[in-house]
Amino acid sequence: MIPLLKPTIRTVRDGEQACYFVSSEQQVFRCRGASVPILVERVLPLVDGQRRLDQIVSELEGVLSEKAVRGVFELLTKHNVVIDLAADEPAGDGASAEHRALHAFLTRHSAEPNRMFNRLRRACVAVRGTGAVLEAAAAALSTLGVGEVRVFGELAALPERATQLGQSSPEAVDAGLAGAALAVAIGASEFDDSDEIASFARRCLTQGLPCLLVRLTHDGEAWIGPLQVPGGPCIECLQVRIRSNLKGWHELELFSKHVRQGLVLPIREPLPRPFIDQVAASTSIEVLKFITGVEATPLTRRCRILDLVTQEVSLHSVLKVPHCRTCSAGSEHAALPWNADEVELDRTLIPNGQHTPEVHFA
Repeated sequence: MIPLLKPTIRTVRDGEQACYFVSSEQQVFRCRGASVPILVERVLPLVDGQRRLDQIVSELEGVLSEKAVRGVFELLTKHNVVIDLAADEPAGDGASAEHRALHAFLTRHSAEPNRMFNRLRRACVAVRGTGAVLEAAAAALSTLGVGEVRVFGELAALPERATQLGQSSPEAVDAGLAGAALAVAIGASEFDDSDEIASFARRCLTQGLPCLLVRLTHDGEAWIGPLQVPGGPCIECLQVRIRSNLKGWHELELFSKHVRQGLVLPIREPLPRPFIDQVAASTSIEVLKFITGVEATPLTRRCRILDLVTQEVSLHSVLKVPHCRTCSAGSEHAALPWNADEVELDRTLIPNGQHTPEVHFA
């Protein structure tokens, strides 16, 4: 037995011979007796989920008899004040140091860590992306303990419990998304994969599958979110949000357009590995929160922008665009009488440093 005081329980002392175990489930247990001071001051500090019962008995030698200690834990377990981590302790394939650390983390943040851990171990996550960012994200999800990682892209080395599906047709993508709990669409820094990422996100929306949108910019920023869910903003709504942001327009839209026009070469060399690992780690943590429910994700209608150099973080709301042709049910036409292909705003730097906007109508 590996006893742990439930995270939802707090101890309140009431004099020398009484204490209360107050539960967040609106339950109160009263404990009375001459040994209450020993229980509160000597026994409970040892109930940290790191010691087995035999170790606790050994450390309390000379304070309480073995029979008394085991009787106390039998009583606390009966009333659900203490839980036994050994009952569903990670074993077999889940006995790695990373999985044990994750189990210990969930134990400290939830009253049902085993249920959360097993939910993650049974989950399937689909990941779409390219290059080193896709490789790092797939490896992070595998290390985290996700049961199956389906990779839509090319990887040089396939992580454990990962399946590589390659650049598949729309029908194959639909088949690969079947049974997944979450999809992750990761745009690398080349900017020439935007159409493929958008298409993948739309396929997820069609199937009603939540999809986490992630973008790594060439200047060292990570755009994490929003979490595309049915009824919420989609990737098209995110693009509208980007266009309304001056830096986003300049760094993403304008650069991507110049790449397509052949005015500049796409950035194919990945950013330094620490930058990529940061994005992969942040993405895997959001996946952990979504699947286990250990904490509510703030990215349902928001985009988190992480500056990988300064480590500054900002949250930006992403609103659902009315009559969006992608995510608004029953909307076949855009709310405006033109679309992005018919109207383009082109900004050019001229020698005197002024911006000259030009509007082209098709």
